[in-house]
Amino acid sequence: MARLLVTGASGYIGRRLVEMAQADGHQVIILGRGSPDLHWSLGEPVPARAFVGVDAVIHLAHSWAADAEGRAGLNGDASEALAHSAFAAGVPRFVFASTNSARPEALNA
Repeated sequence: MARLLVTGASGYIGRRLVEMAQADGHQVIILGRGSPDLHWSLGEPVPARAFVGVDAVIHLAHSWAADAEGRAGLNGDASEALAHSAFAAGVPRFVFASTNSARPEALNA
């Protein structure tokens, strides 16, 4: 089974993904503000130990506050930094659910 590092695990998609992955026997490490595993906020560097033995990073985190405060670049910049860190640590897969919308009426930038 795979060892998965998941951001955004408390969100709509993340919560269900974690449940399904664990039910299928995968080991899930949650990376986030309310994480029982590794405390982290979007935009912060990820501790190198987070990537040890990880088969895939599934990045679902998004900062609605950054959008509301006019810091729309945070989501994209932080996602790119997370991907670079994961690949530098040797993680072979990075799954990213976009943090931006193509619809002008969307709540996020």
